[in-house]
Amino acid sequence: MISFVTIRDLSKRPGRVLTNCRKTGPQIVTQNGRPAAYMVPVSRMGIEADIETIRLVRLGQAIDAIRAEAAKNGSAGMSEKEIDVEIKAARRQRK
Repeated sequence: MISFVTIRDLSKRPGRVLTNCRKTGPQIVTQNGRPAAYMVPVSRMGIEADIETIRLVRLGQAIDAIRAEAAKNGSAGMSEKEIDVEIKAARRQRK
């Protein structure tokens, strides 16, 4: 179960917050009532595996954002040839 902890509680009682995270699972850290960070206990797989998983999640989020932007601006349906033309035009502008 995910629970919430304020940034103030985290700064005043970091040990308690960390213990709660280990016992109860992920914690959403809030700042001024808004989510600011996500604390997740280290899994049995180890920190390296956890970091790789987080990287893959972030990559998925980036891809989703790119797809949403493409759908929004109408470029989602471009053919490969149209994409190549756009790339060439952008490269010409950089020179």
